[in-house]
Amino acid sequence: MKKVFVTSMAVALAMSLIVTACSSTSENGQNTAKPTDTGKQASELPKTKVNATGFPISNENIQLSIMVKKAANQGAWQDLWISKHLEEKLGGKIVATEVDDASWNEKKNLAFAAGELPDFFMTNSAFTSNDVLNYGQQGQLIRLNELIDKYAPNIKKFLDANPDVRKSITDPKGNIYALPGVNPVKREASIGRYWINKQWLDKLGLKMPTTLDEFYTVLKGFKEKDPNGNGKADEIPASGSTANPLSMIVLSALGLVEGSWNGITLDKSGNKVIYAPEQPEYKEYLIFMNKLFKEGLIDPEYYTQNIQAYRGKAQQGLVGFFFDASPVLSVGAEKYTDYPSFPPLTSPQNNTKMWPVQRIVTLGGLSSMAITSKNKNPEATMRLFDYAYTPEGGMSIRFGPEVGVLRQDAGVVKNSDNTWQFKAPADIDSYTYRSKFVTNMSLTYTDQFSVSNKEAPDSIFLTQNIVNNQIPYGKPIYPNVFLTAAETEKVNKIQTDLKTYAEQLEAKFIYGETPISKWDEYIATMQKIGSKDLVDVYQAAFDRWNK
Repeated sequence: MKKVFVTSMAVALAMSLIVTACSSTSENGQNTAKPTDTGKQASELPKTKVNATGFPISNENIQLSIMVKKAANQGAWQDLWISKHLEEKLGGKIVATEVDDASWNEKKNLAFAAGELPDFFMTNSAFTSNDVLNYGQQGQLIRLNELIDKYAPNIKKFLDANPDVRKSITDPKGNIYALPGVNPVKREASIGRYWINKQWLDKLGLKMPTTLDEFYTVLKGFKEKDPNGNGKADEIPASGSTANPLSMIVLSALGLVEGSWNGITLDKSGNKVIYAPEQPEYKEYLIFMNKLFKEGLIDPEYYTQNIQAYRGKAQQGLVGFFFDASPVLSVGAEKYTDYPSFPPLTSPQNNTKMWPVQRIVTLGGLSSMAITSKNKNPEATMRLFDYAYTPEGGMSIRFGPEVGVLRQDAGVVKNSDNTWQFKAPADIDSYTYRSKFVTNMSLTYTDQFSVSNKEAPDSIFLTQNIVNNQIPYGKPIYPNVFLTAAETEKVNKIQTDLKTYAEQLEAKFIYGETPISKWDEYIATMQKIGSKDLVDVYQAAFDRWNK
């Protein structure tokens, strides 16, 4: 299960409570707070002349501020092509506050608490549903409904054609405060991607595993039979970090699909909400993982290392099995084809292959773009958002300019048959090139270009593996929902303590510090903390969403 640093969670919870403390709640659980002075709606803000169509969006040299995420491998905003391109479309200047990925929640919540907000957000997974509801009802994020109707024909068309998306971004009172980065690329539905060293399998005469028992046999061979051939027992059968959890391959084999950070999932019927860490399948997962750890088949630093640490081991050719967004990120452009994927596993407890997939496929999340109450030019900002929903805008934001604009040997190539492809430089893979020099926005909005895409070799490899090995076995996870104020208050009292306890005991069970004979005591403690109340809240929210 995906881990979140406790410190960040505590800060996020504290900020949520600060916001909640400033509001009042009616008997039916709806937030009844009036917007604060910072909570002006678009109709109350000063007007700037905005061109109805065409570019630039305005002729008045507008200056906007943006807050964006910045991963370690990404270039600075002012050095990226996309920053200049969006400024050209706007007809003004966009000044960025860049926040490290790992500290995003903390810095974002502090900005709202202090009232030191940018004009807009446009970055992948900017907000949670609770963020959107809290900051929207407090007036710090403005309502977008009317702006969409008047200034965003492409967004309106998209939402009209995708009612599930519309209901997932509309709060219980009918407000839209943030817009999604919906991605039509089929492979992106898969949650979690795993890769195996095919060279090691071939050398040992092993076939691709199809069951949990065969998976164990493969890892055992990787450890004991010197598959890298250096005469040393330095192989790491399986590695990773808690950001790329090995739990998914085991849990799915046992019949439990879990793809959310908080343990909330659905049973096999797809209608009943359950808490994954309490299920019998989860107990079997702990037993299996404990076996792997006792026999040295999983990296002993799995629970303590970050993603860069395990990638370093993979790049040295020491790892047999791992999770990552793409094998090229772990082993590099020269070796990634040696690391294919394979279909989900089965087990004696479950004979059906299954893998968690998103109901609404996003690359940038369902709450990636929003306008704050500080913004004096919401109309122009909405037109900038709408540009992202056009074929040109979606391609530019995700892939950048045509060949020759930045480099003569790299960029988008438009072919005579109306297809296109992204050409990566010879000296660097496509992902690294785009991240460092082109764009830091993992936001894709339209399918016109995805269906005619002739992908780069590493992307073709990724697509083929995911579409063939995971998507056919997809099982939808719990959807994005909005909670009422009363539900949010109840969740905030339970969720952090419950998640922290579940994660601590997960590690202790797996490391053998707590024997599995303590399972009943573990369940009793979870229920005492409030697991049943948590399930009840999310069941009610799911029932509302599912109407």
